[in-house]
Amino acid sequence: MKNLPEIMFRSAIVQFLMNYSDRQMEDAARYNLIIKWFIGIPIEDSSYDHSALGDSRDRLGEKRWKILFFVILKQIEDAGFAKGNQSVDAMHVITNIAIHGTIGLIRQGIKSIRGEIETVDTKLFEELGGKKTADKKEKLHTLKPDEKKTKLVEVVEEARAIRAKAEELESSPVKQKIEQLNQILNENIAEKMVKSRRKMSMSRTN
Repeated sequence: MKNLPEIMFRSAIVQFLMNYSDRQMEDAARYNLIIKWFIGIPIEDSSYDHSALGDSRDRLGEKRWKILFFVILKQIEDAGFAKGNQSVDAMHVITNIAIHGTIGLIRQGIKSIRGEIETVDTKLFEELGGKKTADKKEKLHTLKPDEKKTKLVEVVEEARAIRAKAEELESSPVKQKIEQLNQILNENIAEKMVKSRRKMSMSRTN
């Protein structure tokens, strides 16, 4: 995996918000799927070595590094993930990013499965929408909160439909991509359902 500057700066944003050391950031980039999506590491790839973060800071120098860091932080504010002094509120920012991250992760999982299906069954690939659907991009930051929730439901349903089709294929690479998608759905969607149920339970008791 290449330690691209954008990945390093996005990692620095997460470190800033979560107060992670370089070693903690390496682990988060390896095991936390939402953070992995946010910083731009493909699901199937491993993390960088923690020393890459320090190397990135050293190459730019402290002054240039801080300027670029706050430019990216401003972009997060402009995208609506944080406002004003809320930019340093980790929970606020991560909460706002989470639904985008979940949708992005599921889309990434869907795209990976489509890519493998294209190599083993072009007819099924076209049946699922072909290149046009595979390269579909969405402007999630323009959606309202309720629209984001609706979009998440739509993407989950799409993922499950494609998974059902993919499971009919006898292909090891396809099965590996299905396992990755299952991991994304299990770790993210199930967690959100639990939180939703807790909120409903609390509202009933109040």
